[in-house]
Amino acid sequence: MIAVCGLLCHECGAFLATQENDSQKRAEVAQEWSRLFKMEIKPEDINCDGCQSAYAEDHGFGPWINA
Repeated sequence: MIAVCGLLCHECGAFLATQENDSQKRAEVAQEWSRLFKMEIKPEDINCDGCQSAYAEDHGFGPWINA
């Protein structure tokens, strides 16, 4: 599935780090995204349960699935 953010969930470091509750993986994703997007992203900012999660719906992020 391609998420609202445009990434494939099963290949997304943020999604995988969150699902595995892996602090090291969060730090790696934060470092990579900080470099790619030229802004500071902290490991604690790396949290994704997917577009259909309760958090996403409560904050207006989804679900928006286009078939």
